[in-house]
Amino acid sequence: MLVESLWRNFKRMVLHHYNQPHIDLATYALVTQGIAPYRMHFNQIVRDPQDGRTKSLRGEQVLIKCAWLALCKRLTNSSYEPDMQKWLCPCRAQKYHSYLLCKHLVKEVDLPSADWWAKVVWRHTTPFYDICKLLPEHL
Repeated sequence: MLVESLWRNFKRMVLHHYNQPHIDLATYALVTQGIAPYRMHFNQIVRDPQDGRTKSLRGEQVLIKCAWLALCKRLTNSSYEPDMQKWLCPCRAQKYHSYLLCKHLVKEVDLPSADWWAKVVWRHTTPFYDICKLLPEHL
């Protein structure tokens, strides 16, 4: 089927420009114009076979995402003012959380995109996560 599709497209897209071309011209047109779109499509598939899908999470990323989403669902009172640039909260809950998250911090930023979750790395110094893309523009 692939060969038949290649020849059909080659005849419709390339050979209709030439009336009874010689074999060398037909071969040149096949190599330069007929196979090029297939080669580009093949290279796209080889580079990223799941293009358009979210990247799969590994190890701690799954647990961090579950903890983040669970904290998003909790109710907060507005008595705490978290420091978003250092990713610190004055409430005592953050230091006891296994991934140094707090419901006040999580509520201050928008829900991260799927690409952010695949790149998240938990660090041991402040800020504990790369949250530059999540912060509002004034911060």
